[in-house]
Amino acid sequence: LPFYGVFDREFLDTVLTLQLLRGLAIAAIVVASSLVLPHMMKDARLAIVLPCLAIEPLISAFINPRMALFEGRLNFGPEAILQVSAKIVSTTLTIVIAVWQRSYWALVAGTLIASFARVLISYALAPNIPRFGLRAWRELFRFSGWITASSFFDSLATGFDQLIVGGFLSVRIA
Repeated sequence: LPFYGVFDREFLDTVLTLQLLRGLAIAAIVVASSLVLPHMMKDARLAIVLPCLAIEPLISAFINPRMALFEGRLNFGPEAILQVSAKIVSTTLTIVIAVWQRSYWALVAGTLIASFARVLISYALAPNIPRFGLRAWRELFRFSGWITASSFFDSLATGFDQLIVGGFLSVRIA
């Protein structure tokens, strides 16, 4: 990875594996929330939508870890190409699906399409054969463990109020 100054296959394999484990954990939380949130939000559709959206972190987990090499060299062009291309593809297909189906499911499909597009584009920009492994987990956590914990608590803090407020408002009021 860039912060070590050299390309290390074991680091990239570890990052990919940890991304997948994180994606599985997030997906499990989203699926578990589908048992509670429909009642809390008074919207039965969430019981089906949330498990479908739980697929997104699993797809995103496969984004090529080699993309971090570009950022480490302060080359943000590939990341910009990745984000803009995925948004163009997903927005276009979401609109097509929405016009065709006239359903909120177009938004769910668009979310999944965007993640899938980011994964495909990331491998086109930085060719890599993904492998799983955890050999470099100690070195990786030495550097990024506190960043991961900080990001987790920051995400929890910024989203918790929306969850609470959403529980007290009906979909029609919001």
